[in-house]
Amino acid sequence: MIYTRRMLISKIRSFRFFVYLNQIKERISGDVSPRQTALSVTFGFYLGLFPVVGLTTVLCLVVAFFLRLNHLIIQSINGVLFPFQLILMYPFFKIGEIAFLHENEVFQVVIIKNLFSYQGWGTFLHLWKSIMAAIGIWAIFFIATAFAFYNVILKIIKSL
Repeated sequence: MIYTRRMLISKIRSFRFFVYLNQIKERISGDVSPRQTALSVTFGFYLGLFPVVGLTTVLCLVVAFFLRLNHLIIQSINGVLFPFQLILMYPFFKIGEIAFLHENEVFQVVIIKNLFSYQGWGTFLHLWKSIMAAIGIWAIFFIATAFAFYNVILKIIKSL
């Protein structure tokens, strides 16, 4: 039997994967416009890479609430990016230290060993300048790349 192009497309679309993909797409998009979906993906991505562990979920919740974005999308992307957040913390801290602090004391081995003697709030207070420098580098990264990322995601969503 010779398949026409239309028959092949119908066979491909009948696979369960595409059925599930369409169901997921309908549940995620709901009554949300493609622009809001792209904004949700963009904020989920960038807030998921925020260099302070533990704040990303709250930040995503607040941004999604005030901008009326899709909570499911923004929190899902935030959760998926957690390993990348941990991986990118060192570069954010190191570049922030070089750019803003002009000190090389936070990432020395002796200092890192001594940090384990602090608990909770003490560690945070000891690293305050480095945390702010890392957030500054993250903010520069966000401002420099977010608009282009949003446009790419928007085009992808509109093509689906």
